[in-house]
Amino acid sequence: MHASAVQDIDPRHREIPLPFRARRHPRGDEAQRKTRQWAHRLGLIRSESALEKFDALGYGRLMSYAAPDAQDDDLQLLVDWNTLFFAFDDIQDDALLSGKRVEYERLRRQVLETIDQRGRRPSWHPVVAGVSDLCDRTFPGRGADWTKRFALNLEIWLTGHARESAFRSAAVSPGLAEYARLRRDASTVLPNCDLVELATGAELPDALYFRGAYQEIVAATADIMCWTNDVHSLAAELAAGDPINLVVVLVREQGLGWADAVQRVCDMIADRVAQRGGAERRLAADLAELGLPEAIKSAARRSVGNQGSWAAGMERWDRTDTIRHVAPKFADDHGHTGYAENLI
Repeated sequence: MHASAVQDIDPRHREIPLPFRARRHPRGDEAQRKTRQWAHRLGLIRSESALEKFDALGYGRLMSYAAPDAQDDDLQLLVDWNTLFFAFDDIQDDALLSGKRVEYERLRRQVLETIDQRGRRPSWHPVVAGVSDLCDRTFPGRGADWTKRFALNLEIWLTGHARESAFRSAAVSPGLAEYARLRRDASTVLPNCDLVELATGAELPDALYFRGAYQEIVAATADIMCWTNDVHSLAAELAAGDPINLVVVLVREQGLGWADAVQRVCDMIADRVAQRGGAERRLAADLAELGLPEAIKSAARRSVGNQGSWAAGMERWDRTDTIRHVAPKFADDHGHTGYAENLI
């Protein structure tokens, strides 16, 4: 795979129209500053060069779209989780590039064990220490339904990561039928939607969360965001030899050219947006049928709206507000520094 093959179509700057209203939390920049301090204190960021580049990554700005009306502590929790999620993605890349797959798998299992213990796990490794800190801040005081869902979605993320790594190690793209679920599971959108829900100030009951309409909204949100990112990150992922990209899957499986494959992904995103709209209409009927308190109904509507805001905000962030898809990730042999640390 050659990144030069897609340079002429410039997928990173392709605007993908989404009908959702993007709203940013007014203190997103402050959340960015605080997550930088948090990551540096834990050791997720160590070198001066990575510290200097961190604000240009813009994780606080991205996640401020997902909780535009949240209390400051809830926004910060969401931003810090995502700083950790992105760092873990970088570790996955580093492990594959450096042949440290055994070390990566050991770390992945330590993270899963830390989640199972709901934190309370001292560790010298900054990722495990970070997960422990986040669990200590997230789980206490939550209801049983939400706690079980969030832990399950974190487990799905880590399992998706392991499966994604297996495909990448084999240099094989999953088939189209399998790709959507694999990408969705490994993306962190599912646990993030739980945190978006939490930031509304209420927890949804299982009776609503597991109904088809809400499940379809979350799944569609994940697909829209993942596939949008696949377009914008295509050149960077081709350069890294990463086969986990929907455009690559379509080129390999259906024999499309690069421009046609990018257009096909954009068409699939539009279809998913329409399906999400249908699920929103079904959700309105579910809310009426279940007879839930008005506070829960309002939280469900805000959660769905904020998921849409996050998707639209990410589409903009991908193109204009982060160096993640254009700057070198790791230091190279020529003395160029990267934005990510070697943590494995």
